[in-house]
Amino acid sequence: MVHRRASGVLACCVGVAAGLWLPGCNVVGPIALLIEGPPTTDAVFELDPLRPTVVFVDDPGNALPQRSLRGEIARSAEKQLLDKEVLKDVIDHRGVLQAVSRERFGEQMSITEVGRAVSAEVVIYVQIVSITLSSDGASYSPAASARVKVIDVKNDVRVWPKDENAGQLALNMRGMAGEMPRSIAQREGMLREVASRLGLAVAQMFYKHERKDAAGQVTAGGG
Repeated sequence: MVHRRASGVLACCVGVAAGLWLPGCNVVGPIALLIEGPPTTDAVFELDPLRPTVVFVDDPGNALPQRSLRGEIARSAEKQLLDKEVLKDVIDHRGVLQAVSRERFGEQMSITEVGRAVSAEVVIYVQIVSITLSSDGASYSPAASARVKVIDVKNDVRVWPKDENAGQLALNMRGMAGEMPRSIAQREGMLREVASRLGLAVAQMFYKHERKDAAGQVTAGGG
């Protein structure tokens, strides 16, 4: 089975207002709410620590205002997965970005093909849906959402989630709320922080962690 990457339609839920990127779509169907409940949160899927794995952050709909944020998300996830010893062999995401940069118009590589291009056995595929610094254009209330899949490259099969429409991740960082600065440099710094937190949230899907250490208020749906 060939696991295709999504088209750009999905991520078109990000708009621009007052110079800020604002969300226009919601992630539906979460089955595990990580805001309340037990003090620890279980992994949604157990990765094999010995299999070479790469984090592939894809943005088919240009939801991210800066392409460099893809690297920020991937680096954050890679570091956390290594630091928590979830994985022993993580392939640098920059190889993936180089591989997809060589795609010809209309000839998009499948996720499996991307994984093979960097000699990965497993791909953690992160498709960006939305990212925002503000919900009203005035106050700082960062949030982001993505869809996550785990692809076994060797066997060309999606191992998580079982349901094609699951694997949804929504991150709300209300604890960072405050006044929205007007400086472009400050806003760019905030976007990098949101991207880094999203990468952390992706990594935390794959290991048991305490709720107090979570990237933010996270809703993760899987199956």
